[in-house]
Amino acid sequence: MIQRGIVTVMVKDMALAIDFYVDKLGFSQTFRAGDNWAELQAPGLTLGLHICKEGCDAGGNVSIGLEVADLSAAVAQLKAKGVHLEPSTTCEGPVRLAPFNDPDGTELYLCQVMQR
Repeated sequence: MIQRGIVTVMVKDMALAIDFYVDKLGFSQTFRAGDNWAELQAPGLTLGLHICKEGCDAGGNVSIGLEVADLSAAVAQLKAKGVHLEPSTTCEGPVRLAPFNDPDGTELYLCQVMQR
């Protein structure tokens, strides 16, 4: 039935979004159709970036979690690249979280699983 999944993120500025997801977060760009569509890949996740047409809500109701092995190191790397993260991390049970937003306001978070 389902062969693969993709999370589509609506963006206002394709170049700015690609810069953020590729240059700052480390996704690789696997396909691009001008300024209308781009596919980005990270281990276990495919993102589709779609330009937001008039009346569209860029940064809408989606939250993207990205698991990392070392939250402190990942936060430091993103801050060094100019990504603004919330001032402190939170702990929810066996996970530590660090929320942040992309240039369009889409909610993302880094997640370190402390125990499985």
